[in-house]
Amino acid sequence: MSVFTDLQNVLSARDLHLRLLIAPPRTGSTMLEASLSRSPNVSAYAHEPFVRHGYYGENADSGYGNILDAISQSGTKNGNAIVVKEMSHWISPGQEYQRLFTLTDGPVLFLTRNPLLSAESRLRKVTQNLNIKHLPAIHRMYEYDYVPGIDNPGADTRELHAGQTRYLDCYAISQGETDWNSLVTASMQSRDYTRLEGIVSIPGILPPSSSGEAALCEEIAHLGQTGRPYAIVDSTEFRLAPEVLAPMICNTWSITQDERMVDWQGTSEGLRTGQDKPHHKIWYDTFLGSTHVLPPTETPIQPSKFPRSVCDHLLRVDLPAYYHLFTDANQLRSGEDVLRRQFISEGGPVTIGDIDPLYALLIDPTLANDVQFMDRNHSLLDEVSSIYSPVRPTDEITLPRQARR
Repeated sequence: MSVFTDLQNVLSARDLHLRLLIAPPRTGSTMLEASLSRSPNVSAYAHEPFVRHGYYGENADSGYGNILDAISQSGTKNGNAIVVKEMSHWISPGQEYQRLFTLTDGPVLFLTRNPLLSAESRLRKVTQNLNIKHLPAIHRMYEYDYVPGIDNPGADTRELHAGQTRYLDCYAISQGETDWNSLVTASMQSRDYTRLEGIVSIPGILPPSSSGEAALCEEIAHLGQTGRPYAIVDSTEFRLAPEVLAPMICNTWSITQDERMVDWQGTSEGLRTGQDKPHHKIWYDTFLGSTHVLPPTETPIQPSKFPRSVCDHLLRVDLPAYYHLFTDANQLRSGEDVLRRQFISEGGPVTIGDIDPLYALLIDPTLANDVQFMDRNHSLLDEVSSIYSPVRPTDEITLPRQARR
């Protein structure tokens, strides 16, 4: 009997109902997972159970086994809903999402975010991690100084890390900086990451597929083709109006809302990710330091500020995919005039039009006729104007059948 069948039997015997949250990385999915898991109907959650399947190529049974473990560790909590949050690209290999989706009797929830924001956040985390985690791919780029035993799990990690630091410092010097830390710091402060191209383009460091956007489109298209329900939430809109969208999501999932979904200050429980190493924790620092749903204060940069390989993928795949999912009829909308909502940023009260003009333009296309708005944001909007052109399915993007309203 397979682990998948074991999970089917447990869900049936105990009348448990999986609720699936699927998202590309750096979209705020951990925050939404934690929020929804506070429902009194949720007895357990599984955080990225398929990471070893998607990242290390392990058999997908490891993912179903992790869900079973989460259920067994739920203790005496009441409720029959099990929240499973997964990265869209972790369940893409072998189209494992097709089997996973058969385990839920409710709509699959997908989370999206402006790819310019998620790509920058992902890039910053990856480059910061290169000082913490040794990667054989970097060593192989410098064959003249290859460290023997790099693929040997028993190799001296201190030697490997020292070798990686040496390689990164050499690259930074070629870019006019004294060492890798200086290059990363300068790139982050200027928000110009073009000089990082020689490192992030190394196979395995920042694979284009790890953006998760193409996988997300493929998974949504599959649900559309098979007639299974799904809903899409934009991370920016959730953070703008959490008190409106949280009840809508709960209604979609048939779970009870809890006030702690929006503001959890003073509560003691935390989210167990099972990813506790230093190079894991760096991905969760914003969430771990929060006490409520934070407003969307991050501003997007132009695609040309990214390394060339990232820029090309943004313009060719991620941004067109985001645009089409934004107009999907199954997108949950707050019904609020979110463009008028004010929130506090570093410079004082702002609206989302001041922060993310691309999101504002997608919400209200008539802003394209606002001369002041377009002039104020032309440096960004001129570079992404191609996403408004008709986009057809390609080998990289599978668009849902009912992508347009």
